[in-house]
Amino acid sequence: MDSQSARISGSKESSILCPICQSRRQRELYPTHGGQLVRCCDCQVVLFTPRPSQAELDRYYNAQSYYEHYQSSPMGQAVFAQHRYQQLCRVLRRYAPYLLTQQPRVMLDVGCGTGQLLAVAATQGWQIQGIDLSAAAVKQAQEQLGPVVQRGTIAEIASSPNIYDLITSYHVIEHLLDPVLLLRHIYKVLRPGGAVFIETPNIDSLGARLRGNRWSHIIPPEHITYFNPTSLQRALQQAGFQTIQTLTIRPQVIESLAHIPLFLKGIASLAYTVAPWMNLGASLQAIALKPSCHG
Repeated sequence: MDSQSARISGSKESSILCPICQSRRQRELYPTHGGQLVRCCDCQVVLFTPRPSQAELDRYYNAQSYYEHYQSSPMGQAVFAQHRYQQLCRVLRRYAPYLLTQQPRVMLDVGCGTGQLLAVAATQGWQIQGIDLSAAAVKQAQEQLGPVVQRGTIAEIASSPNIYDLITSYHVIEHLLDPVLLLRHIYKVLRPGGAVFIETPNIDSLGARLRGNRWSHIIPPEHITYFNPTSLQRALQQAGFQTIQTLTIRPQVIESLAHIPLFLKGIASLAYTVAPWMNLGASLQAIALKPSCHG
């Protein structure tokens, strides 16, 4: 497909069923690694196509090379996790402050990796649990935290309802074929009044708008489902949540700045700092509350 045909602005019927709203109306955005990105005309989610199979994704994430890449990235470091917890607390203080003071309080991190965020939360009075699909990551997490970290999915491990006060999931839903299914499981296992906190790349961010298919988060088959505030809110609503707040933030690490001249870095850094004020921050976050009246 040439670049002109890959930027068709009109909508068309597609064989892809949107995993968020079940629409088949999409418009093509641009070609990318091994396929193309299309945007749903109804909920605005962006999908990589052709969609990989679940078996292909399982092989990808269980490869040792993927674990080693995660370990070498800033996200695998303790300082990164400390910053994440501090920012999480700022959001909780604004939208669900009772979760920071009630006792006991139980937290589940979905896609916990090596458990760095859980380790920080444990020092702040949380009873912690974590799940991840990577056997290597879970093994390392268990060496530090013990059996509170398990390998598997939320459907396999957290099968009883009304268990957790807080569920966090950082940079997981962009990896999934069916994000709403995960969110429905999260809704089930949250206690009434509990909260889910989601973070994912913002496909409508300043960086994504400027860089197009060269944006650093467009890395299929690792990232295959991309959200903006509208589509993330729609996904949470589909899962049963009604009280939802979305926001965007500046990323902790801006990889693209490493490759530009020094005199431009200050200007670019300022742009990334201002962007969240216009809902164009690189990272998209949402906090959603389960109604306290539901048993």
